[in-house]
Amino acid sequence: MKKPNERICFFRKSLILFEVQIGLEDSDLSNDVDIRNRWIAYLQRSQHKLGKDIFGEDLYTPTTNFPKKVVSSDANAKLLSANDSTNFTFRGRFSSKEQALLVDSASSQKINSTLRWLVNNHGTLTGNQAIVVWAIKRPEEKPVLNPQSGSFDFDDFLSPIADESKALHDDISDALNATNVQYAKIFSRVLRGYEGAEDLKKHNDPMVVVILDAATTGRLGVTFYCELQKDEYIKRILQWHVDAAWPLTFFKKSIVEGAERVNVVQYEGAPSFTDIINCACGTSDRSSKSYKRFAKDVKERLIECMFGGAQFPMSILNAACHKVTRPMGYDNIRVWRRDFEIACSLWKKHYIDETRKQHRQEDVITMYLEPNRDDRDYLYGRLLALADNFEESVLRKQGVKDRPTNAIKLMSNFTAKPYTTWGTLWKQLMPYLKSANGGSWFRNEVDDVMALFKEGDFEDNKALSPMFLLGYSCQRRASKRKAQEISQKNNSNN
Repeated sequence: MKKPNERICFFRKSLILFEVQIGLEDSDLSNDVDIRNRWIAYLQRSQHKLGKDIFGEDLYTPTTNFPKKVVSSDANAKLLSANDSTNFTFRGRFSSKEQALLVDSASSQKINSTLRWLVNNHGTLTGNQAIVVWAIKRPEEKPVLNPQSGSFDFDDFLSPIADESKALHDDISDALNATNVQYAKIFSRVLRGYEGAEDLKKHNDPMVVVILDAATTGRLGVTFYCELQKDEYIKRILQWHVDAAWPLTFFKKSIVEGAERVNVVQYEGAPSFTDIINCACGTSDRSSKSYKRFAKDVKERLIECMFGGAQFPMSILNAACHKVTRPMGYDNIRVWRRDFEIACSLWKKHYIDETRKQHRQEDVITMYLEPNRDDRDYLYGRLLALADNFEESVLRKQGVKDRPTNAIKLMSNFTAKPYTTWGTLWKQLMPYLKSANGGSWFRNEVDDVMALFKEGDFEDNKALSPMFLLGYSCQRRASKRKAQEISQKNNSNN
């Protein structure tokens, strides 16, 4: 019973730190190696020594309590756990948890503490998922190349070896900034240069790629694990950036005189994992649970594709194709064009993987216009791009900007029924043809493409494959480049 003037205090569980000052010596006990070793020795004396392991280390009494907080986003998840002694855990396999796994307390703390440090220093978190990359011999150094980044960021990654490999560094910068550069050739040269770089000869360290994910609030699993030599690790990342290379657009924000400006940067390269997720995901709300769940799944599958030799996931490819062929579902036409480019890069990689698997290197698709390719879907993509560019040029001369063309409006129908939709689109282009005095140059280009169709292909009204995306993108860029060259020639003559 409470007495008069008596105070009742409630204390929460807390961590108490203290320092001991002994003369002028350092009083920070957390950094005192001697105190730390004495504490370890004290704990070991209280345990029963079982013998030695295969590495000659002492084995002590096994522990049943394993640390938490390996991944900070899910503090209760444990990498090792054996607390379900009832119901289903050991049924049909073991009669007790000791038969499943024995780990002594020292080893458990070393494993979990090291892994927690790696996650905090080298990990990328997406919800409860952590993707971690490190070099076994030099874990304190961050990897030169981050597998999740896009080619636009390669300039920063190459800067640490710029002094030893200045030529490679310059080649990458040129490849990212130039418009008509042979990207794949330059990246292949960089790839070979990396393999012979002095830095790799001195430190050919094994690299580890690990994905940790918490399936439930108390269970942390290793969903992917791969060990590679450092040169092989870099080789696979660069190969990815060669296969998935496509002319892309990057919107770079900057602050000028207190106002935010968006600069449009054109470059050739592969998109980052985040770009791929945003392109294929059906929702734009990045804080939603569905987006985070989708991002986790895509990142894991792309890592498996990059390092594990897995095929590019068809679910991601189809989702990206389905989304970008419906441009009227976008609020901003510039965002749609950016997603369209990313979808092209993904499908280009898919087609390269297929031709490589079937040993048909002569059929490898490129990111530049192939004027003699007679694939039906590729040619239909070229026709749509010609119609889009022609109408856009007429609208620009009339002072109309940022208005979707009929080609863009009908893209979804065009994908499903190209032959009949082309007839509809051609009728809608008639007013623009009249205003352009017949548009003879446009008609000539259409005739050139039509002449490439094999017999019966043009009249075939079945749905188009994603190959039409690549034909559309290549033709659109080629037409714009041709128009710029004509404009520059006319200005120089004047």
